[in-house]
Amino acid sequence: MSLYVRKNIDFFTLFMIFVQLIFLKFNGKEQIGNKLLLILCMVSLLRYFWHYAKNQGGMLIIGFLILQIIANVLVLGGTFDNVRSNIIMLTYPIACIMFLEHFCRRYSDDVIRYFKKGFWIVNGYFLVNVIVLLIQLQGTGFMIGVNAAGTVNPMYEDLIAGLLGYSGTHQLSLFMTFVILYNMAYWKYEVSELKKTPLLIYIVGCIIFCCYISIENYNQAFFFVLPIGIVLFFLAAGLDVYRLNVPWNTIFKYLLLGGILLLFIVFLYNSNESVRVFIDDNLFDKMDMASSAMEMGLAANGSDERFAMILYGLDNLNGWELGRGIGNYFVCQGGAMGFRHFGQASMGTLICLLGIWFVLTLICYYTYQLTKIVYERINFIGFTLFFIYFVFLFVYCQIAYDNIVALWSVFSLLPIKFVLEKKREVEGY
Repeated sequence: MSLYVRKNIDFFTLFMIFVQLIFLKFNGKEQIGNKLLLILCMVSLLRYFWHYAKNQGGMLIIGFLILQIIANVLVLGGTFDNVRSNIIMLTYPIACIMFLEHFCRRYSDDVIRYFKKGFWIVNGYFLVNVIVLLIQLQGTGFMIGVNAAGTVNPMYEDLIAGLLGYSGTHQLSLFMTFVILYNMAYWKYEVSELKKTPLLIYIVGCIIFCCYISIENYNQAFFFVLPIGIVLFFLAAGLDVYRLNVPWNTIFKYLLLGGILLLFIVFLYNSNESVRVFIDDNLFDKMDMASSAMEMGLAANGSDERFAMILYGLDNLNGWELGRGIGNYFVCQGGAMGFRHFGQASMGTLICLLGIWFVLTLICYYTYQLTKIVYERINFIGFTLFFIYFVFLFVYCQIAYDNIVALWSVFSLLPIKFVLEKKREVEGY
């Protein structure tokens, strides 16, 4: 097979990832996309096995995950159908993220070229979503997408997700983070001084709108994901790209700015009723809810279950060891182990099925791959922040077995890679 054909297989796979995120999910056909992407990723792996094998850390972690699954099945048994279905669900995002690491490493120049040329496409799609979101806010059910499972979500706020698909608020928060970080990177490196002020005003407007939407559809994940992205953006902007560390004077400057910003927020919190209500509703009340839900056990219901499953699984379902078995329950089996919404978040679900050590290993895999994608090699600061980022996503959503969320989790922070590549270009590395 010629190099031209093999390269086009990889580019076709990337194209199908975008089709999956933008079209198939919205139309409830994401399972077809998942199967096709898995086949394409396996073809890429077979064609470029030695290139994939250079990512030794990622391969070792996958090997450790496989050993844990084998041990789990041998010790706890279960049905073949559950084992097969659960492994396939976990493999979809693992394979796609492995492919993205390979693609970004092999075609780094093409990735940067797409970033430079994609401004109007990214923002055009975002503005279309803005219009759809504003219509959806009126309670019309306009273009809410199709649920592949055929069920109806009674909570309308979950359906206010633009064109990101049915009940796609988690994807929406990651997409909005991507757009904001992309525009920040584009503003810093790609526009002339004359155009910087209008673009900066537009970016501020985007942030305000995204915060407003996230309040209206109860999408608190956005208020965690965006700050992590902005912190990573500024760290990347101040990074020594040769040593992959942040100089102490830059760290001091960022800490000083962060301290000033924190004092300003405290001042507003104490002096402005609207700010205080906003912070209480979207931060402190949610932290109290999560803390209380952890103690509820089987009495938890709805959103509380994602937190209750964690502690209950550790204390009552062998979560410190192997869990109750990957072969004994399906990962999205409602009512499993007494939880009505079993499967709504990865952390608690996988602790119950496979134990905490499997979950931590899987989070390390996601973290390792994203660190390699963004920084090209492992560094402590990036790895630590990405680890925190993925712990939150594992606690809050279905990232481990929802390929759409997993892909958006990578794309949301991909603009950081663009910042680093531009710094290398400017500094001559």
